Amino acid sequence: MNWTKFKNRIYKIFFWGSLLGTILTLPVLGLCQQHIYGTGEGRDFFFFANKDYWQPIGLLFGLFLLTQFFAYFFDSFRLIIRKIKKQKIENKELICYGVAFLFGLIWTFIVIRLNGNGHCDILIGPADTGMTIALIVASVINFWKLKIIEQKRK
Repeated sequence: MNWTKFKNRIYKIFFWGSLLGTILTLPVLGLCQQHIYGTGEGRDFFFFANKDYWQPIGLLFGLFLLTQFFAYFFDSFRLIIRKIKKQKIENKELICYGVAFLFGLIWTFIVIRLNGNGHCDILIGPADTGMTIALIVASVINFWKLKIIEQKRK
């Protein structure tokens, strides 16, 4: 199996896994910590979105996002090495990774800025909402990466 086919399969797994994670984390989107852990009001609609639901889902897809981060990092490092060696590479791939890094950086700055302000922010409060947004962005980046890989195969 060549490298392009392997990458195609990996990024398809990342894409579909990110979509699944987004769907599974939607029930806790925008809920405050007290709603998930049972100390708040207004859990009638999201009766199943409690800590027993969130903890395994959050852990599983948190590790999934971490795995994607390392795969992106390894592949972008490999592309940079190839660029230094003056081999032909697709700049579209580097742009894709650059945009992913930029989104991650912006999200991190927003989390740092809004963390601990006493409100339930949609971007960060609690971490499950941020994970949903991160999974949506990961889905978009993985879809973009798959399109780049498909163009290379033609």
